[in-house]
Amino acid sequence: MSKFKGKTAIISGGAEGIGLSVAKALGEQGMNIVLTDIDQKNLEIASKELEESGVPVLAERLDVADEKQWQHVAKKASERFGKVHMVVIMPELVATQYQLITKRKKDGNGRLM
Repeated sequence: MSKFKGKTAIISGGAEGIGLSVAKALGEQGMNIVLTDIDQKNLEIASKELEESGVPVLAERLDVADEKQWQHVAKKASERFGKVHMVVIMPELVATQYQLITKRKKDGNGRLM
């Protein structure tokens, strides 16, 4: 029996890519999944995929930059599953910021300008 069985994880950026892979892996361990993403269409597709594989899932649209939306997600998660045990933050925003930083030019000393 998995030590994760019956516990709950909120996953942001969970509609595709690494976030969805994490949701699937945790769901296979018996966790309840609160799947969030800013992309409503992909969120619905991913949620259906998890449900069809037997994972208890709650899908909520979330803009990670909006504190009120986080509060809404937390409230819905606790209403549906009780205590939240894990939060996995996988927004594309992080990747986008990294790309912007790494594409910047460097000065003669190797520092970003």
